Amino acid sequence: MIVMPYHLSDFSVIVPEIIIAVFMAILFVVDLISKEKKILSTISIIGYLAALLYSIVNFWPAIQKFGFVGQVFIDQAGNFINIIITATAILAVLMSRDFLDREDVNDGEYYVIMAASVISMQLLASTHNLIIIFLSVETLSIAMYILTGFFKDKEKSSEAAMKYFIFGAFASTFLVVGIALFYIYTGSVEFSQIAKADPKNLIFIFAFLMVMVGISFKIAAFPFHSWTPDVYEGAPTPVSAFMSVAPKAAALIVLIRFLSVAVPTIVPTWQHLLWVLAVFTMFFGNTVALLQKDLKRLLGYSSIAHVGYMLIGIIAYSSLGNAGVLFYLFGYVFTNMGAFAVCEYISKKGSEDSSIKNLRGMGYKYPLAGAAMAFFMLSLTGIPPTVGFVGKFYLFSAAIDAHFYWLVILGVINSAISAYFYLSVVVEIYMKGDMRESSVCFNSLALKYVIAIGIAGTLIFGILPSLPFNAAMSAVGLL
Repeated sequence: MIVMPYHLSDFSVIVPEIIIAVFMAILFVVDLISKEKKILSTISIIGYLAALLYSIVNFWPAIQKFGFVGQVFIDQAGNFINIIITATAILAVLMSRDFLDREDVNDGEYYVIMAASVISMQLLASTHNLIIIFLSVETLSIAMYILTGFFKDKEKSSEAAMKYFIFGAFASTFLVVGIALFYIYTGSVEFSQIAKADPKNLIFIFAFLMVMVGISFKIAAFPFHSWTPDVYEGAPTPVSAFMSVAPKAAALIVLIRFLSVAVPTIVPTWQHLLWVLAVFTMFFGNTVALLQKDLKRLLGYSSIAHVGYMLIGIIAYSSLGNAGVLFYLFGYVFTNMGAFAVCEYISKKGSEDSSIKNLRGMGYKYPLAGAAMAFFMLSLTGIPPTVGFVGKFYLFSAAIDAHFYWLVILGVINSAISAYFYLSVVVEIYMKGDMRESSVCFNSLALKYVIAIGIAGTLIFGILPSLPFNAAMSAVGLL
């Protein structure tokens, strides 16, 4: 008889995942027996709220609790990322509630697949095991492929899903090769054992580079970014909003853990590598965004540029730098989800047009939505008193403390470049005449809640950032 070395106590480290899995099962059943589909969004939100509250309540004390023979654990950093992921999922479901009904699609599987992606991201944030990381990445990727191509009758959606799948399969190949090489050389897939290996060995170096390619694809760092604008444009807007924040949060904590725990012996090497990646990612994302006429594509390139900023914090290799990354992701939830919500606010049924020109005159026809979008653009630029400004301040401060002065200078230059295209959106809202007749207001109360939450979070945590930042500082203490 085979005895599994697991105990009931092991399941205490994956309570948020269990909560969402239970609600996912409920979604399956309710979808089969109920004709009222909007109840599914309510069930999803309740599940995510329960997982969110559990992560908040159990944020303290600052300990790591391991389970399943050490393959999975929970700590403050994992809880912090879980808070970001579940908060993003709640906002995405609110955006989807009336959107799916308006588009006349069967939304049962939509919420189930989103829940599966959330579980995989939570596992990503809570492991030092490369096999668990690979399985979680693949589960997440499959879910994102399906959600991207959810509107099968729309050419852009199907094309985006296919591009995402092809690039994702390519990146997964690099990741699995890197994992295999680490196992061949070290005999283990655990970060702590990999850290004991000779970092000068060619197999070790090649394995490190392969894993870095796989992670770089998930965070959309240059030159592994090319899928991002096409996928953001073609996917349903709530899905674009969701994937712009949650998967990046999960992938970035994996990157921080991998660099800090698995390869601390080659810090100068990966700092130089990330220095180059950060600069190219920032400059590419911001300069190409200058040319965009489509709002979702602009936000896609913007997302690439913001990854470059967050890499600055990782390069600093300090508590302030890592905490700055977590805080930046926290603020990004409110700013980016709010911006996508406004993008959806002026859409209409069956339309794939997300042109920036659709915003013309929005500040006068829909003054609150127009002001909200302008505010989100200011936050993405990094102008006070927004959470975007505070996030960049922490990242750049960490880099200065680590003496990466040129990196900070290039980051500030990129922020100045980004001001042009972010403020051009504001110009369209207030200075380009009336809105076109083809643009309509999507009258969704849930969507208005998302915009309101986005404004509140962007402003409140821009003025009073101490609570989430102190939590982030505490979370990175064990990293």
